[in-house]
Amino acid sequence: MGDAQAGGLIGAFRAPHLRDLAEAAGLFAVFAAIALPLGLITGVFAFGIAPVQTILIVALVAVLVPALGEEVVFRALLQGRPSFPRRRESSGAAVLDPGFRRGDVLGVGFSLIAFIAWHPVQVWLGLPMAQPVFLDPVFLGIAALLGAACTISWQRSGSIWPPVLIHWLTVVGWKAFLAG
Repeated sequence: MGDAQAGGLIGAFRAPHLRDLAEAAGLFAVFAAIALPLGLITGVFAFGIAPVQTILIVALVAVLVPALGEEVVFRALLQGRPSFPRRRESSGAAVLDPGFRRGDVLGVGFSLIAFIAWHPVQVWLGLPMAQPVFLDPVFLGIAALLGAACTISWQRSGSIWPPVLIHWLTVVGWKAFLAG
């Protein structure tokens, strides 16, 4: 598990910079460009528009579960303070933080594996939001890509909100337009 520096868990909830949101948008675009064709070609995704009421409910609920809840656990708690070289504000000037610590790769790797494993575990436990597709190897590969995009966003921004946005857009898009 990561250390609790830079304000601990509370520090994770700092407002992101505009550039962090722009990077999150770019990461989401790259993720979607890979995941969408992969899911459609393999049949994990299928085009279909959900009713508007369903989309609104999913959009509201998905902010908390899974987006915020999973990002807090799998990014902020398991990875701790971001440690990859990243920007930080110091006296108004942006500087790089070169403090990548040994052992951080293990924490990031563990959190990514835990994120992927969490999906089939939900099915095995019979949790209400679990779906049989959570057992599909292609879906789990797409979940791994999502986890990687969210990890990069967390490590670069130091704010939980950019990865929450990526995760939320993914879930809402899947449920609203891809028969999720």
